[in-house]
Amino acid sequence: MALAVVGGAALSGFFQQVFVKLDSQEVRNFIRGKKLTDRLLKKLRIKLMSVGAVYDDAEQKQLRNPHVRLWLHELKEAVLDAEDLLDEIKTEALRRKIEAEFGSSTSKVQDLISASFHAFDESVDTKIEEILERLSFIVEQRDALDLKRGSRHKISQTLLSTSLVEGSDVVLKLRGHDITELPDSISNLKHLRYLDLWFTPIQKLPDTVCSLYNLQTLLLSNCIYLVELPTDLRRLINLRHLDFRGTKLKMMPPHMGKLKDLQTFEGEFVLSKDAGGNIDELKGFQHLSGNLHVSGLQNIKCAEDALEAKLRDKKLSDIRLKWEGDTIDSENDSRVLGNLQPNTNLKVLAIEGYGGTKFPGWLGDESFSNLVTIRLETCGYCFSLPALGQLPSLKRLEIYGLNGVESVGSEFYGRIKPAFKSLEFLSFCSMREWQEWCFPGGEEEGGHFPNLCELSLENCPKLTGKIPLYYFPRLERIRLEEVNIESLACSQECNKFNIELPSLRELEISDCPNLVCFVGGGVLLAPNLKEITICHFKNLWSVPEGMQISLPSLPSLSIVGCKEFKSFPEESKFPSLKILKIKECPEFVGFPHGGGLQAPNLEEMEIKECNKFRSLPEEMQISLPSLESLCIRDCPELESFPEGGLPSELRFLSIWSCKELMANRMRWGLQTLTSLKYLDVSFRGCEEEEIGESFPEEGLLPTTLTSLGIYNHPNLKTIDGKALRHLISLEKLEICYCPQLQSLPDEGLPTSLSRLDIFPV
Repeated sequence: MALAVVGGAALSGFFQQVFVKLDSQEVRNFIRGKKLTDRLLKKLRIKLMSVGAVYDDAEQKQLRNPHVRLWLHELKEAVLDAEDLLDEIKTEALRRKIEAEFGSSTSKVQDLISASFHAFDESVDTKIEEILERLSFIVEQRDALDLKRGSRHKISQTLLSTSLVEGSDVVLKLRGHDITELPDSISNLKHLRYLDLWFTPIQKLPDTVCSLYNLQTLLLSNCIYLVELPTDLRRLINLRHLDFRGTKLKMMPPHMGKLKDLQTFEGEFVLSKDAGGNIDELKGFQHLSGNLHVSGLQNIKCAEDALEAKLRDKKLSDIRLKWEGDTIDSENDSRVLGNLQPNTNLKVLAIEGYGGTKFPGWLGDESFSNLVTIRLETCGYCFSLPALGQLPSLKRLEIYGLNGVESVGSEFYGRIKPAFKSLEFLSFCSMREWQEWCFPGGEEEGGHFPNLCELSLENCPKLTGKIPLYYFPRLERIRLEEVNIESLACSQECNKFNIELPSLRELEISDCPNLVCFVGGGVLLAPNLKEITICHFKNLWSVPEGMQISLPSLPSLSIVGCKEFKSFPEESKFPSLKILKIKECPEFVGFPHGGGLQAPNLEEMEIKECNKFRSLPEEMQISLPSLESLCIRDCPELESFPEGGLPSELRFLSIWSCKELMANRMRWGLQTLTSLKYLDVSFRGCEEEEIGESFPEEGLLPTTLTSLGIYNHPNLKTIDGKALRHLISLEKLEICYCPQLQSLPDEGLPTSLSRLDIFPV
């Protein structure tokens, strides 16, 4: 059947919906604190913009080029899948909000909720990576199909008139339209109150916009080509809401302070160098509420000008202050920040690029009783931290790139005890010179951080010593990456041996070369720990024997990049383990003979890039009866599955770049796996003379398969029709990077097949 022509307007609508959902509050809440998910979604936005820029050209060329038509269909499928995933994220975010507000306090229920959260988070990252992989391939094809950025156009007077909403509150919504300019005649819309140009490629606004004296709302968010606002914007005296987030504005129009009715200002108020900062314009925003982000603070030459902004008189909830470039006058920066003291109603404060040597006294003053979130970023000249422990409502604190700080001590905690009484999240990142973290007092005094749930230390290579975990009795998550601490158990003054953290659910350790004890051996007792991730751990040769005793409820264990890791101990018993991942461990040889791995509830196992891996657990039918997903990649020495075959409950099997195992594929015994639904095989790295020219062989696969993926087969010329004929449940067949493929089976494909993907075409 010929592919139908893809409508450009429809596809534009799909793009628009995806970007709306990417910017939704639910998605932003979900990714907060999840670095991988945040990074992947940013990549997704860039990929979509990259392909969206040429879809005009593709829409025209599809009429005469079937390959372009196929390209548009694949693009549409990927965009729809991205939209579906964002819907899932929004739904999950709402569910979590409800659980947090009304959820049960029972330990068993909380365990189930936590496990559900982890499983969803991991599946989201996997799904985004899959969509990104598809979009990357689509982007590569864009160049091969000679698709070029489409020509943009002015909006017509007809569209102006048809976009208006009836009634006295006149609205013009052009969100997502493919326009670069508005006509000068827009000034004829004298009663226009609402103008929405969100996510358009508009490059500038006509000066005549400034004669729309009744305009109250101007939305320019995600207009990525917009570099300036009209000079006379101050004439919009009734403007109340201005949003230009995601644009490339480098300066503000003059006399912005004339917009005295402005209530919300979404975007950065950029202080220009030529105007000496023009920060005094902010005093005109007498009714401003919500957010205020100010950048270019290095351009303020006279610190007294900062007082004219009158931030203390504005009841803002979120203030972000940004200096750019290297500091020229550290003392001036100090006075500027001191004069920018906000109102005590403030809830969120971010300071970036500040060049002073210390923070002003107002930062950390207990009068800021509403402050919930603080982020201090790349304030490289500061040599000490403010007394943030005194802030009674502070829940989230992020400190990034303060390379002048060598020690964190009593000045950080302040006078109030316990310090940081409401803090739930604490992150120190890229503190290159930080060497010592002092913990005044002791456990008998109650300690500080009584409500801390998450602690993250990243890229602090000079930080040594020991972290006293008893300071954080309610810790749920610990993340350590590139720090040189020696132990998580004790402080310098106390040799407490057993540390109980009943709330700890997740422990992640990466690139900590001096860390010698973290769990087991009576050091850390965390009966509710749900996930351990150990990355690039220098001294790990085997899973600690005491782990299965001290962590009886552990459901997830990941070991990544541990160059010395070789094996599991004899008779490893993990009754609650559900997920096991071992990646990039070149010395890992496999599971011990005899007792092997006893994990009756294990559902997912992943072994990747383990060059010496030779053996799966023995008697998997008995020792791993619940296994549903098995992924083995880049394990060239693994020759066969264990005697007795794979577990009967297995539903998903992925085998990539395992040349010995692929050579012995007729001995896999998959026909007996009546639950197997999904199979992916890659022949990358296999000896060409051992893999033949056809796949799959007759009798190799079970009739229950619904999805089959064949990848990187250098010799594949044809698909064996007799073998496929028996796959009566097959719904999806994907064949990728098989350059010699010449034909599909003469007998035809299974009648159950609903999707066939062959890449590249």
